[in-house]
Amino acid sequence: MGTGARWSRSGDPAGCPRGPLRSAARGAGRRPARLPGRPAGAAFTPYHGGSRGTAFTLIEILIVVAIFSLLAMVGLQQLTRMRITTNEQLALVSLRLIAKSCHWFNTVNQRYPLTLAELGSPGSSPPYIEDAMLLSGAKQGYVFAYTPEAGPTPAAFALNVNPQVHGQTGERHFLVDETLTVYFTKLDLNATTSDLTVP
Repeated sequence: MGTGARWSRSGDPAGCPRGPLRSAARGAGRRPARLPGRPAGAAFTPYHGGSRGTAFTLIEILIVVAIFSLLAMVGLQQLTRMRITTNEQLALVSLRLIAKSCHWFNTVNQRYPLTLAELGSPGSSPPYIEDAMLLSGAKQGYVFAYTPEAGPTPAAFALNVNPQVHGQTGERHFLVDETLTVYFTKLDLNATTSDLTVP
């Protein structure tokens, strides 16, 4: 038998004094305790604080911001296009109403009105148009410029209808006269009788 240390029943080397050295000697022959819930033989991964899997880098954040900015830009363009289309349709409805009201006025008075105000109250009773905003010459992003023929009893008129801000409140510029023909142009200027007509 070798000359190694003799062991007592308590598992301590015989002759080892009590204290830190004896406790170290006792722990030297034992296996380390397995952590609860951890399979035997599993590798231990030290915790370094924080998890890369749940963090965002600056590049990822910039990409997300760029995507949202692009979507917002596309949405704004679509919104502007819808507003322009709506304004143009309402402008067509309004200018045709004014033109027909001028004809009714002419049938009763044997002349066309001198101003748009004559189509409303108290210029006409009953009024041909009750929309005070339209009679004021501006509505829904468009300006209505009425020009009667010179003289106290005009036999013709022209009504130019232009967007307040070209490209933002409307794109098409309109013209209607006593023939009830509607002309339009997409240029930023008054439409004339040489332009295309609206069906």
